[in-house]
This record gives sequence, structure tokens and C-alpha cells, in this order.
Amino acid sequence: MTNAGNMVINTRIVAFDFFDTLVHRDCHPEVVLYEWAKEVAAYMKYRVSPSQIYDCRKEVEFRFKQQSGEEMPYDSLLGDTYSRLLPNELEDIDLKNEWVDAAKSIELQAELAHLTIDSETIALVEKLYREGKVLIVISDFYADYNFLRNIMTSLDIGQYFSQIFVSSSTGCRKSTGRLYQYVCQQLELSYDELTMLGDNEQSDVKVPRNMGIKAIWRPYEDPHSMIDYSGLFKKYQQILFKNPDGEPFNGYLADILFFVSKLHCHLVAQGAKKVLFCAREGQLLKRLFDIYQASVSNELLIESVYFYVSRRSTLYPSFLSAKEESFETIFRQYQHISLNNFLLNLNFETKEIAQIFEDLHATSESIVTSDGELLSKLRQNPTFIYRYELERKQGEDFRSYIEGLVGDEESIYLVDIGWKGSIQDNIQRALPDKIIYGYYLGLMLNAYPVKNKNQKYGMLFTDYPVKSKGYSLLSRNFEFYEDIFVADHGPTLSYHRLEDDMIEPVLDMKEEHLQLYRLVLNYQEALVKGFCELVDAYQYTKWLPYELEELLLRMALKKECKFLPQLLPLREEIRNKSTENFGEIVKKPYKISIKRKIKDKRDFLWVDYAYKPFDRVKCIPKMYTSFVYGLKRLGYAIKGWK
Repeated sequence: MTNAGNMVINTRIVAFDFFDTLVHRDCHPEVVLYEWAKEVAAYMKYRVSPSQIYDCRKEVEFRFKQQSGEEMPYDSLLGDTYSRLLPNELEDIDLKNEWVDAAKSIELQAELAHLTIDSETIALVEKLYREGKVLIVISDFYADYNFLRNIMTSLDIGQYFSQIFVSSSTGCRKSTGRLYQYVCQQLELSYDELTMLGDNEQSDVKVPRNMGIKAIWRPYEDPHSMIDYSGLFKKYQQILFKNPDGEPFNGYLADILFFVSKLHCHLVAQGAKKVLFCAREGQLLKRLFDIYQASVSNELLIESVYFYVSRRSTLYPSFLSAKEESFETIFRQYQHISLNNFLLNLNFETKEIAQIFEDLHATSESIVTSDGELLSKLRQNPTFIYRYELERKQGEDFRSYIEGLVGDEESIYLVDIGWKGSIQDNIQRALPDKIIYGYYLGLMLNAYPVKNKNQKYGMLFTDYPVKSKGYSLLSRNFEFYEDIFVADHGPTLSYHRLEDDMIEPVLDMKEEHLQLYRLVLNYQEALVKGFCELVDAYQYTKWLPYELEELLLRMALKKECKFLPQLLPLREEIRNKSTENFGEIVKKPYKISIKRKIKDKRDFLWVDYAYKPFDRVKCIPKMYTSFVYGLKRLGYAIKGWK
């Protein structure tokens, strides 16, 4: 319609279609419903998934149209959707009405966010309005009269139109011709006294013309599309695995996005208003969480806070007096620990350690046990007691620091990558009056003598109380996550009270920590870019990432079989540059039996070593790892993803 000003319409009454005529969406119409379903799911605190809400609504609508051939009343559509989603809550009419009202409001906001006015059509509207024509809207639409009126008011075009006729309010559609009959009856018009203008060649042009109504075709081809499961699968493949050399972390994007999505869902369900991301891995995790959250909900925003913390910084705040403390935090790591490592864990200086050796007639290799004589002697040693109690007094600074972050909130929500949740245990001991929830990428609690396993959730994988679906696959090579989530600072050592009583963390800023960050920075940025692309893709689907568990497992399998074997040199380089601050718990290497190592390698037919003998001939390991991938994929298809 390029010459709207020259168009001559002879009838006194002119009707306009609404969508794709008066206004256009900047996305496919179904995408608006996807967004609606996701917002409703968040409103329901994810008691029901977005795809379930969307599918339920479409089924209700389809069945009604199949039976009647007409549009279902909007209130009935939403009411029946609610009844099918929550059949056990039908008796509470007030709750149902509240849900329907909320669903309407959410849908209105979703539509408004994507609508723009067709400037050429509105130019014609303004011209006809000046000429004294009576303008109306006739629309086949699932929402009602009030819904369209609110949209038109918000877009400042409502003043041009005297009436709105919509199929869901009248119970009849343009496509059947019955809505035109209804309009003409209501306005006491003969068919030739009405002109219809719209984009749909069938319902806006052919049907009214066959009835004797004048019709003008305003063709419009929607350029927008949706993404189905197949399209999403291809998107994953493209982003995750296309560039192992330049984007080595991207192979973990399916795992990370699933974790972030499920984390957000759980936090909303818990009613969390603030969540603490534990240093150092939490720095990048917080960034990804904020990106994801901004994409899924405009209403239920959770404040994310970066929490400077470490096992070392929470160790003494969790301790009782020297005489009362059992040192469970240390002894649960290992049953036997040398006196030297025991004191290093407790941040003792070299001179102090030497003095204690002399006082107790012990050596660095003397073994300390939870019920041994050496620990009893330590509790009575003046050097030990002085240093221990001096360090323990600094625990008040930690309590002030965390209280400054969470205020008087009864519950604290922590996020970390895993694997035992020992920081959470320390904080719980330091703040016994708080309820602490820990959300982890993965948990491996049964591999360690950890007593406190309550209120810890492994979002991606967990072995407690039983192994989660795909545990063996998703927990494989879990150490690589520690290489991905490197921060731009070293470990948190302690906390310092400033003159204004504010608390600031004291960080270890040794150069080796910064070197490692610089090594992986570009890889992290590539991961963030890929994460954003995947998050954006989900805007055009009915799912949230946490709903597609099988897609996650398929990507994880390909990563383990075909992608990671290519990264062995990089993994070794990162490992060589990694430094563990001894105060964050001095560890002996975790010993895995030869039998266990062989079994782990045999399960994946030694793909980890596929590239080692073939520095120049890459096609051979690629063929081999593809063969193993196909074999494992077939096995999982038969046995299921256990």
C-alpha cells in the first residue's frame, strides 16, 4: 500500500484486520505464545514447565475448534488450560480467577513488546477518519475485545475505531463468514455497505467478496520463523563443536546452559530474592546467570551477588575453641594427615610450625588423627593455642561480611561448581541460625566421608542420595570445569574491617593466578558469545534449556567422545599453570586404583588417548572417535541414559 493517500473507498463503514494489517509483530506469532508460556511458568514458580503450558493451551484451543469450527472464548481458553494443568486445584475458584487474570496480563505485555504499527495502513486510517468514515476492527483472534482495545490504546490508535469485533468474544470467525454476518447484523448493514481490508487472501478477501462485501487485499508475508527441535539440535552442533582450537570451552555449553536454566528454575521455585555466587568459579557463572535471567523473565528478577569466599576464608569462622573443635572439616578430607600439612591448613607460619615440632618432639611426617594423642597435645600447646585463637577471632569479620550481603534474610542461597560443598558446611557452622541452600553444577558426596549432605543440590549431576540420570557421562572429566571457570583474581584469604566498619575481602593476587586467567580469557569470551547465541535461539522455541535433558545428554556424549580428545594439550597446559593455594585445603592427590582407571578408559574405548600418537595424521583419530561415539550412542539408545 504505497499510495494510501490516493485510495478511494466508497462505503461509509470500513473494517480493518488487526494483526499483519494494522500492526506487525517483530517475531513469529507463536514466539509470543512461547514467551507467554515461559512467563506464566515463572509466575507459577515452575510447578509446570513452559512447554507443558504451551502444549496444553494449544490442545484446548485445537479441540474446541475441531468440534465447533469457531474461536473459543478467551476466558474459557485460559480457564480450561488452568484446569488441565492443575486438576487438583479446581475447587479454589479464587485461585483460578487469579491465575487467569495473571495470564491475561502476561500475554498483553508479551504482545506489546513485539508490536509495531504499519505506517502505510495507519496513513489510510487517518485519511478515512478525516473524511468521516466509520472505522471498525474485525479480527480472528484467540484473545477478547478488551485485549485488543488495550493494545490499541497502548499504541495510541484506539481513537480511530468505533468498534472492535473479535472472534473469541463473538463466538464466530471471519474464515467461516459468520463473523461478517454478525457484524452486519449488529450494525444493521447490508453486505455491500461494508469494505474489508486485510492481509489474509482467504478470510479477509475471498470470503467477504463471496458474501457481497467489498474487500481490499493488503498482502503481507511474515519474514519471521520459529525453531523446532531439529533446528535447535543443529544450532547446538554448530556452536559447540565447530572450532576446538579457538573455542575449546564451547563443548561444555550444553552442560552449562542446562545447569544455569535449572538453577534459575529452582531459585524461582524457592522464592529466592538474592543468590550468592561463590568465588572464584562463580565469577563467570554469575555473568552467565545474569544473561540467562534477562532472557526468560521480566518480573521475577533474582539479585545475583559475587561472594568473595574460599575454603580457607571460611575455615576459622566455622571453628569452635581449640579445646572444643573436632577439626571435622580437615579430617573428613583424609583420615590421616601429616602434622606439617595439618598446621599449614590452619594457616600457621613456618616459624610457628618449627616451634610446635620442637615442643611436641614431633616431625613434619608425624601423623595427626581425629582421636590421636598428637591432637590432644596440640590443644594444650601455647604456640598452637595463641595462633589458633588469634585466627579464630577474625571469624567475626567474615560474619559481618556475609551479613552485609544478605542482611537479615533467614535463608542464604549459594552457587558453586561443586564437588562436596565444603564451603557451605563451613558457613553453616559459622552461621548456625541461617538456612543455607547450596546449588552446584555437580556433587560427588558418596566418594567422600562428608556428613553434612542436606540442602545441597547437584543441578547437572549428583550421586546423592542416588546417581542422577546420565551421572557417569556428565561427571566424566569434571575437573575441566575448574579450568573453564577461572577468575581474574586469586583465592580469598581473609576479611579486613575498614575504618568505616565496612568489610573487604583480602585476596591472594600472586602473578600465577593472573597468568592462568590471561591464558583462558579469550576462550571464556568465546564461551559467553556461544552462550548468548544459544539463549537467543531458545527465544524462538517453546522450551527452556532445563526441559531438554536428552538433548543435553546427546551433546555431552559427543563432547566426551569426539571433542575433548582433541583438547588434551590445552588441558595439560592449563593444569600445569594451575596453582592451589594450600590454605584452601592442602590435598594429597586423589588416588584412583589402576583397576578403576582401566575401567574408565575401557568404557569409552580409550578415546582420551586417540590423538596422542597421531600429531600429523588427524583423520585417523577423528574416524576412531566417531566410531566410538556411534557405538556409545547406540548403547544409550538401547539401555537408556543411565
